[in-house]
Amino acid sequence: METVVIGTTAEGHQVRIDKNAASADGIIVAGRVKPHTDFRGPYESGLMKMMTIGLGKREGADIFHDAGFAHIPRLIPLFGRCILKNAKIALGFAILENAYGQTCKFAALRPDEIDEKEPLLLEEARTHLPFIFFDEADVLIIDRIGKDISGDGMDPNVTGASSCSPYVSGGLKAQRTVVLDLTPATHGAALGIGAAHTITRRLFEKINYESTYVNAITARALDFVRIPCILDNDREAVQLALRTCVSIDRGNPRIIRIADSLHTETIWISEAMQDEALNNPKLTVLGEPEPWSFNSEGNLW
Repeated sequence: METVVIGTTAEGHQVRIDKNAASADGIIVAGRVKPHTDFRGPYESGLMKMMTIGLGKREGADIFHDAGFAHIPRLIPLFGRCILKNAKIALGFAILENAYGQTCKFAALRPDEIDEKEPLLLEEARTHLPFIFFDEADVLIIDRIGKDISGDGMDPNVTGASSCSPYVSGGLKAQRTVVLDLTPATHGAALGIGAAHTITRRLFEKINYESTYVNAITARALDFVRIPCILDNDREAVQLALRTCVSIDRGNPRIIRIADSLHTETIWISEAMQDEALNNPKLTVLGEPEPWSFNSEGNLW
């Protein structure tokens, strides 16, 4: 995690990159270009951010986040241009994914092309985001969140899940969000639970607070790790979410359940949404309504 100072931005910020990278003959910067979960700008997740925060390690990221998410759209190009000027960047290797999380495009950029061409790749990537083809629901249920799914555990560009950042918009509008579990690959890092309203004890007991908090502290994002209401099982987590919705049709609640924000190609919807799904040419209804498959312990698995 050791870094060295390689320069200062036009506004006087100290710019750091990894010590080993700084002494290398050349650096290939590789990363996914995609919309960020917490801010909007011409550069979001991508090569400029990878140079600034990835190469910057924890020290560089800490300096970068000090001003808060409101200033990140301005700071990313400032830091990135300083690194392009003062570090031995040999190549930018941009990766775009489709709506199924699969690689759909590679773009190799010379250092002098990164500044100009990355914003164009970002706009292309924005068209590939996973999507839930409904505007609103009373309750959104997410089976699992994790850092392997999204930097925020669940991508608010998709879920809209009461995002903890006021600098993004879009995604599904749901009154309540329920999260049932963490992915195994997140190893207890539960950044994003702060955007949920109810969680299960199953999830709560898997949280690794050290890895969860260090991410939130570095990003100045403590709201992302607030603990929601904890319920003993999946049924109770859903019930409490429904119980606290306002001005809804309680006999026919609008409920959507997804595996996670990266996999929305097949979803569950409640009967109240069936007609809307049947009338949407982008959707195919795969089966007839059936009861929730809660087991004897009130869980879905």
